Amino acid sequence: MSSRTKVSPPPPQKSKAPGDKLPPLPPLHSTYTRIIVGAIMSARGESGFTRRVKAATRQLAAMVPATKEHFNALSLLGKALTVALLLALGGGLTYGGLLLRAPSPEQLRQDIRATLASGDFVKARRLLERLRNATGGLKEGDRWQLEAPVEAALEKQRKALQAGIEVEAKAGRWAAALVKLDDLDSTGFAPEWAMYIRAEVLRLAGRSGEAIDYYGRYVQLYPGTERTDDALFWEAAMLRDAGKTKEAKELLARLLAEYPGTNFKSSAKRLLAEIEGPAHK
Repeated sequence: MSSRTKVSPPPPQKSKAPGDKLPPLPPLHSTYTRIIVGAIMSARGESGFTRRVKAATRQLAAMVPATKEHFNALSLLGKALTVALLLALGGGLTYGGLLLRAPSPEQLRQDIRATLASGDFVKARRLLERLRNATGGLKEGDRWQLEAPVEAALEKQRKALQAGIEVEAKAGRWAAALVKLDDLDSTGFAPEWAMYIRAEVLRLAGRSGEAIDYYGRYVQLYPGTERTDDALFWEAAMLRDAGKTKEAKELLARLLAEYPGTNFKSSAKRLLAEIEGPAHK
């Protein structure tokens, strides 16, 4: 007898009749773990977010022929659970990819310095907020070396823009004034002043519809300021000119009732009398 161990051939596979049930898989190789673990292991073997997603996708595609039959045999609840697990896997890979692609705090500090040097102070402030979120609050060194220079530069830029807007408006250069107002809005500086001045510039530029909109917004957002009565009067006057006499009358009545000491008191009464005259009845 030969010293070699005789290996018996595997028993022939029995063909599966249409009514036969699928044989149960071993616990560690169930349909759930076959799909989920296979995708995870293939992703772990790669570096970088894009490569990991591609690897998981390839693995899932390769497993389709071998797994589809078992997946189809699952109950509706089982199918839903498998899909939910796959979605969770995709969400985890996406979140991990975002974390991997997020710049480090040191990289953010370098970007802030470079952006400051380029003069883009608004972007520098956005980067500063990202650094604040990434570190859970700015360190003392960051506040002195980064935050203070950014805020000082923004303050200087804001004052220059505000002065430039007034110069352009006084000279009747409405388009230039509106461009500077856009720049000022991006800094978040003096939003109340900027909204009222924008309404004024639009009115003087003959853009009545937009001016009415901004006067109305100003009255809603900033009631009781030193400019609210002015905004009410000009909104009412422009509505009257646009033929919206009912709305104009309501605003004028509100102006006289809520702001009895307004500088537009006489003008408001005269305009109200014109609206209530025979021509507007």
